[in-house]
Amino acid sequence: MARANLQKPKTGGLSWCDAVRPLFLPVIRGRGERYAREGRVHLERVSPAEIRGVVQGERDYAVWAKRDPLAPLAVDLGCTCPFFRQGFFCKHLWAALLEADRAGRRPAAAVAPPEDWRQVLDPGLWAPSGPGTEPEGAPGTFRLEYHLQVEPVPTLTVQERYVRKDGRPGRPRRLRTATLDRGDLPRADRTLLAVLSDVARVQGVYGGGWRLGPGHLERVAPSPRDLEVLLPLLAETGRCRVSRGEEVLADPLRPGGPGRVRLELRLAPPPGDPEGDPLLAPVLCFPSGETAGPEQVAEVFRTRPVFFVAGGRLHVLADVDPRVARRLLARPGVPVPREELADLLAWAERVSGLPPVRVEGRLAPPLVRGIGPEPRLVVRLREDRVEAGLTFSYEGLVADPGDPAGEILDAGRWRRIARDLSAEAAAAGRLREAGFRPLAHGGFECGLAAAARALGELASEGWHVEAEGGRPLRAGRIRRLQVASGVDWFDLRGTLDFGGVQVPLPRAVRAYLQGRRLVRLDDGSVGLLPEEWFARHAPAMELAEATGGAKGGFRFRSSHALLLDAMLAEAAEVETDARFDEMRRALEGFTGIRPLPAPREFRGRLRPYQREALGWFGFLKDFGLGGILADDMGLGKTVQVLAWLLRERGRGPSLVVAPTSLVHNWVEEARRFAPALETGVHAGPRRDRRLSGLLPDLLVTTYGVLRRDIARLREIPFHYVVLDESQAVKNPASQAAKAVRLLRARHRLCLTGTPIENHAGELWSQMEFLNPGLLGPLARFERNFVRPLAAGDPAAAAALRDLVRPFVLRRTKEEVAAELPEKVEHVVTCPMTPGQARVYARLRDHYRGEVLAAVDRRGVARARMKVLEGLLRLRQAAVHPGLVGAEAAGSGKLEKLMELVRGAVEGGHRALVFSQFTSFLALLRQALADAGIPFESMEGRTPRAARARRIARFQAGEVPVFLVSLRAGGVGLNLTAADYVFLVDPWWNPAVEAQAVDRAHRIGQERRVFTYRLVSAETVEEKVRALQERKQEAVRAVLAGGRNPVRELTREDLERLFS
Repeated sequence: MARANLQKPKTGGLSWCDAVRPLFLPVIRGRGERYAREGRVHLERVSPAEIRGVVQGERDYAVWAKRDPLAPLAVDLGCTCPFFRQGFFCKHLWAALLEADRAGRRPAAAVAPPEDWRQVLDPGLWAPSGPGTEPEGAPGTFRLEYHLQVEPVPTLTVQERYVRKDGRPGRPRRLRTATLDRGDLPRADRTLLAVLSDVARVQGVYGGGWRLGPGHLERVAPSPRDLEVLLPLLAETGRCRVSRGEEVLADPLRPGGPGRVRLELRLAPPPGDPEGDPLLAPVLCFPSGETAGPEQVAEVFRTRPVFFVAGGRLHVLADVDPRVARRLLARPGVPVPREELADLLAWAERVSGLPPVRVEGRLAPPLVRGIGPEPRLVVRLREDRVEAGLTFSYEGLVADPGDPAGEILDAGRWRRIARDLSAEAAAAGRLREAGFRPLAHGGFECGLAAAARALGELASEGWHVEAEGGRPLRAGRIRRLQVASGVDWFDLRGTLDFGGVQVPLPRAVRAYLQGRRLVRLDDGSVGLLPEEWFARHAPAMELAEATGGAKGGFRFRSSHALLLDAMLAEAAEVETDARFDEMRRALEGFTGIRPLPAPREFRGRLRPYQREALGWFGFLKDFGLGGILADDMGLGKTVQVLAWLLRERGRGPSLVVAPTSLVHNWVEEARRFAPALETGVHAGPRRDRRLSGLLPDLLVTTYGVLRRDIARLREIPFHYVVLDESQAVKNPASQAAKAVRLLRARHRLCLTGTPIENHAGELWSQMEFLNPGLLGPLARFERNFVRPLAAGDPAAAAALRDLVRPFVLRRTKEEVAAELPEKVEHVVTCPMTPGQARVYARLRDHYRGEVLAAVDRRGVARARMKVLEGLLRLRQAAVHPGLVGAEAAGSGKLEKLMELVRGAVEGGHRALVFSQFTSFLALLRQALADAGIPFESMEGRTPRAARARRIARFQAGEVPVFLVSLRAGGVGLNLTAADYVFLVDPWWNPAVEAQAVDRAHRIGQERRVFTYRLVSAETVEEKVRALQERKQEAVRAVLAGGRNPVRELTREDLERLFS
C-alpha cells in the first residue's frame, strides 16, 4: 500500500520509538526490527500525532498510534493481532513505529564543497573545535533539577526551577508536560527523562492502551541497575542534590576524575599507638595518586560497578562486589593480633581474587634478594600430546610466571623473597627450546614423540618434573639391548631406564601397544615411555614373537636383522654376538656387498651396476633371503638374472614364472646371453612330458599354467624361483599369489619395475612369497602401514622403508646414466594372440603356394610383385590382423606395446611410437584413449600448422606420447623431449630406423634414449630378422625398396620367409 500524507515529526521532539521503548520486551523489538527489514510494513498515514497502517504477519494486521504533539509521552497504541488483544505489546506495532520514525527523519543539511584553494586552506576551517556546550536554561526560563534521596531506598524527584535574569536560581515548580517536549534540553536531561520514563512505566500499571504523563516522574524509585545509568548522567548535569534524610551529601553532585578507583587493604599501627595491634583498613587509591579512607566516603551505591560519593563527587570503584564495598567502607578498620600477621599475609598471597594487602612501616617483612628459582613442571598426558604447567620454586615457595608480582611472602620466616624474573624468562625459553609450545590459555604443550626426550633433558638439568597428583614423573630411555642368534632367528632382550628405575622391555612394549604412555614404576613414581623410539619401532616389535622366561624378550626372523640394528642404534648399552654382527655389516647400506663378475660362459658384457646386482644376489643367497630387483624398465633385469643363474648352474633346476608375453623373451635372451644354460618352456598341451623327465637348468612357465599345474610343480625342489613382473601376484588373495607361495625353493627373487602400483598392500604379497613373515600378518600390516600411508603418515613410510630396504634393489636410469651408452636398444619378442596366429597361418599358407608357384613358372625376378604382395600382407598380419580386415582377432604386439608405453609413462618418461602403417596408428590411438593416456599424432597428411602445434605440446610436456608415421618422420623433425622410442614394425633398413631413433637422439637431448624394436614371434618379422644377419643387403632390398628389390633372394630364402 502506498504511503500518503507523510509529515516530518516536530523538530527536537521524541521519536515514536523513544517514547514507548520500555513498553516492548527486547525479544519483541528484535522481531519487529526483522519485520521492518523484510518490508512487511505498509503505512497509510504518518504524522507527529498519528500512525496508521497494515503489517503483514500470518495475516494482515491493522496497527495505529496516537499522541498529542505537545505531549509526546502520552501515547495510545493498538493492533488487531491476538497477542495485543491479550494485553501485550506486539512486534507488529514495533515494526510500524520503526518505519514511521524512518519516514519522518530529516536529511542532513548539505555542506557546500570548497570552490578554491583559499577555502580549503582557510585557518578557521582547520582550527580545533572546543568541547560542545549545551544550554543550561536562559534567564527568564525554567531548567530541570534533580534530588536523589538515598534512604531508606534511593528515590529521585525531577522538578523545574526558574532562572532569574541575573542567572541565579529562582522559585521551583513541578515538572510540566511542555518542558518534556522542549527541543533545547541538554543531552543529559533528555537521556535522564527517557530513562526515568522507562522506570516509571515499569513501576506503573497498564492495560490494552497506555498513557504516560510528567506526573509519573516524581519520587521515582530506580533500581540499582537503573542507577548504573542514572548516576553518571546526574553528575554530568551539575544540577543534582544528594541527601540522606536531612543530611546533604553533595550539592551539586559532580563527576569524579577519569579512571576507576582501586580498593586496597593496608596494615598499619593504630593512630597514636605504634606498639598496638595493627589495623587492617580499606584505602581508596585514586588514579591521580591520592588516597582516601572510609571516613571520607559519603555514600556507596549497590551498583555494578560500584559508584560512591566522596567530596561531593561521583567515583567508580574497580572490580569490587557492591556488598563487599559497603561492608568494608562502613568502618575505619579491623584490628589484627600481631601473632596472626603471618597467617593473614599468607592467606592474602594464596587466595586469588583478594585485593592487595600493603604492610606499612616496621610491620613489613624484610626483602631478601639473590635466591634463584627452581623450574617445576606438572605434566598432564593427553591423547596425542603432553601438556605442562610451569611454576618456579623459591626455597619451597611457588611462583606463577603469569603473576606480575615481583616478590613472594615467606610467612614462616617473616620475609619477602625478590623473584628473579630474568631467570624465570630464561627457563621458559629453555622449555620452548626443548620442544614445548606455549598455549593460548596458559601452560605449554609438546607432541608425544618428543616429550620423553625433552623431559629427560630438563630433569637432567635440574628441573623438577611431576605428574598430576604430585607423583614424580620420570622420562624413560632405552638403556640396554642384547641380541643373541639362533639357527634362523635372533632373540632381543632389554631394559628401559627411568631415572635409575629399570623396567623390562616386554612390559614397556606391552603397555605401549595397549595405548598407554605411562607406566607405574616400582618406587611409586610414574614413567613416561619414550614415544619417539616406540613410534618408530613398535610396528617392528609386533613382527616378533614374545618369548617367556624370567627376563623375557622377543624373537625375530633373520630377515629382520636391519630392524634390530635400527633399534640398537639408540640404546645406551648394546651387546650382540658374532653372527648378528656379520649380518649387520652386510646390511648397513649394502656397503659390504662386492660386485661380482659375470661367469665365463656369459655372452655379453655386464655394466658396473649390473655386476653390483650379482653381488646383491649373492648376499641374499648367503643369508637365505629373497629380494625384489626393481630396476627401471630397460636396465636389463632379465640379463642380470640370467647371468646369476648361469653362475648357479648345476645346483638344481630353477623356475621362472612370467606373463605369457614374456616367455619367448626369456627363451631368446637365454639363447643369446647364456647359451650354456639349458632352457625349456613348460606350456602348451603336451607340457606334462617336460615334468616327467630330467628338468633343464631353467624352466620358464606362465602364471596361468602355474595355477593349473601347482599340484605337480609344488613337489619339485627348485634351486631358484623367479617371478617376472611380480606385480601379477600383488593381490594376496588371488589364485596366482596363493600358488607361488606353495612352490618349494631354496632361493626366491621378484622382478618388477613397479613393486607398488596402487597401495602398499601390494608389497606385502610379494614379500610374503620372498621372506614369509617379514612383514607380519596381513591385517597387522594394513593397520600399521597401509592405512597410515594412505593418510600420508611420514613415520609409517620411514618405518616401512627401513623394514624392506635390504630386500629391494632399485636403480633408475638417471642414477646409472653414466654407465649407459647414449642409445640403449632392445628387441622385444611379442607372442601372437590365438586369433592373430590363425589369421597369420591362413595368409601364410595362401601366399606360400601362390608365390612359390609363380617363382617356379617365371623366376624370382619376374614374380617380384607377387613376392612383395605376400610379404606385405604377412607383415601387416604380424603387426595387427585389423590391417588385413580381421580386427576382432586381437594383436599380441598391440598388447605388449601398450604394456611398455604404460610403464614408460608411469615412470615419468615420454615416448615416440613409429609405424609405417597409419591404419595401425589409428588402432593405437583408440587403445591409448581407452587407457586414459594423453597423446599427439602426426601423419604425412597432417597440415604444417597442426604439426608445429602438436610438436610444441609434446616438447612442452603437455602429452607423454607422440605417434609418428614413417612418411611424417622425415628429416628435420626434432623431438628431444622423448627418451623412449618404440619401433612397431621393423623396416630392416638401418638408415631408416636410425632416422626414426634420431628424432629423439639429437643435439639438445640430455638423457639416454631407449629404443625398443617389437618383433612378432614365429612370423615373417622374426624370419627376416634372422635372414638379415646372413643377407643384410638382400633383406634391405626386399623391405626398403629399390630398382630390383628381390633379385638377391633365392627360392630357399622365400621358402623360409613363407614357412
